[in-house]
Amino acid sequence: MAQFKKAFEWLLIAISCFTIGILVYSFYLRFSINMPLGAYEDYFGQMVDRLRQGKPLYSHPTLEYIPLIYAPLYAYLSSLFIWGDLSYTSMRWVSQISLFISIVLLFQMPNIISGEKDSKKKISNYKLGIVLCGLLTASYPLSGYWLDLAKVDSLLILLLTGIIFFYYQAWNEINATKCNIYLLLLGISSALLPFVKQNFLILLPILIFFLFLKYNIKKTMAVLLIQISVISLIVIRELLIPDNHFFYYIFVLPGLHPFTEKGFFLELIRVLAPVSLLAGILIYSYSITEMKKDFRAILKHKLSFLFILAVTVFILGFVARFKQGAVVNSLLYPYILLLILNFAILAEFKSLSARLQITSFLFFLIQFLTIWHNPMNDFQIWKSMQSDQVVYKDSFCKMPKQIYLEDFSFQRKLFCQQEDFFINYGVIDIMSSERLMKPIIEVYSDALRQKHFQRIITANFEALQNADFLYTSTQAHYLKKPNVRNHSFMKVMEMKVLQNQHYVLIQKEELSENESIFVNIHNKYYRPVQLYRPKD
Repeated sequence: MAQFKKAFEWLLIAISCFTIGILVYSFYLRFSINMPLGAYEDYFGQMVDRLRQGKPLYSHPTLEYIPLIYAPLYAYLSSLFIWGDLSYTSMRWVSQISLFISIVLLFQMPNIISGEKDSKKKISNYKLGIVLCGLLTASYPLSGYWLDLAKVDSLLILLLTGIIFFYYQAWNEINATKCNIYLLLLGISSALLPFVKQNFLILLPILIFFLFLKYNIKKTMAVLLIQISVISLIVIRELLIPDNHFFYYIFVLPGLHPFTEKGFFLELIRVLAPVSLLAGILIYSYSITEMKKDFRAILKHKLSFLFILAVTVFILGFVARFKQGAVVNSLLYPYILLLILNFAILAEFKSLSARLQITSFLFFLIQFLTIWHNPMNDFQIWKSMQSDQVVYKDSFCKMPKQIYLEDFSFQRKLFCQQEDFFINYGVIDIMSSERLMKPIIEVYSDALRQKHFQRIITANFEALQNADFLYTSTQAHYLKKPNVRNHSFMKVMEMKVLQNQHYVLIQKEELSENESIFVNIHNKYYRPVQLYRPKD
């Protein structure tokens, strides 16, 4: 049994080192690619650019900019890391640094939570830490390869792991001064959390509750005061900016997004089932052998905070996944919290049997297998992008000036220092708000009628080809079920009809040399596009 357990353990360590190696090599390939590598990178570029110009992040929609429902912290931090010209590579620094620090913290997490002092047990916990890091890096494809991109996921992971790290460092610290420093850092990191994803605001009162159970009222109130101070500074900054509708975009608009009718149960099983089932087994085994049955004693137990945190994040991720526009990365945060909970119990379990250890290792192996993704094809794509990026940029900048590239509008400014326009994704975020949709419909309609754009580059050409039919269908759907979102869909289809009235498709043989080069390269890596020019 002991030999089998040891072999299993080293197998998991080997797999973990392999997945960490894949992540490092992926970073190496992607680091110098100055092309959009994922959705929303253009939008975060627009946010940083507006900060540098002193413009509001949450203004009314215009032809140049439509705010999304993302909180502002990523843009704030990114602006600190950009000293020269803005580029896709410079915008990714915050995510890359956040992910690296998160891996370092996770490696130490089993020892930090258990407060282990014995050198042999610390080494055993470091082995657990390697597997924990391996399971995080194995989720790299799960996130849509976003963890090193200009997007909020890695920053949120860092703050979540940082909160757990500082909480248990303070818990185990004997020195009063060091304990206070950890509590200070805990207050700051927790206060920043809702400015990455606003629904995580609910974690703050949970943290205060558990601090109150552990410490005296003075220390608890000190952490609460730190949270209030940090939150107030950021909110007041946003409120003092003219034409900045911070609260509406961050707290009202997300609540207007409907739940999707699609089911994601296979996705939930694949991502969360192994770690959730293992957590249930370990919690049951741990509670009947290690914990007292008194309710107050359970609440004051070291792992109770982590358990409640993991359950809350699980619920948040589950609900968020079913919101329209959400993708699988919504499950990434509960996945990581459940992982930490599992490894914390393994590190804390004083009478853990060999059979239970083997069961845990088996579940970890299943988890690796369920989220495994062969990266070889991706490696080839990234190598190809490295060689194509200069030609891609040059061909794009040699095209006519007034270009609306729906998915990556901001790259016109990044590459060519010319006028940029709103990102297509922004329209989806504001569809549930009539007061936001109305101005963008008006200005975009005027732009189409006046033939403001010399080129419109769109991937949604099937909608354009069937614009009249789709407009009639959405109109009928709106009359059958009248609400703001259905009305917005109808108006978007109306814009497609309007585009067909004033713009015409450029046939392949009619493309200029630069346009042809751009389309060929773009279609290799993104959704295929077609070019439209104003009608004569």
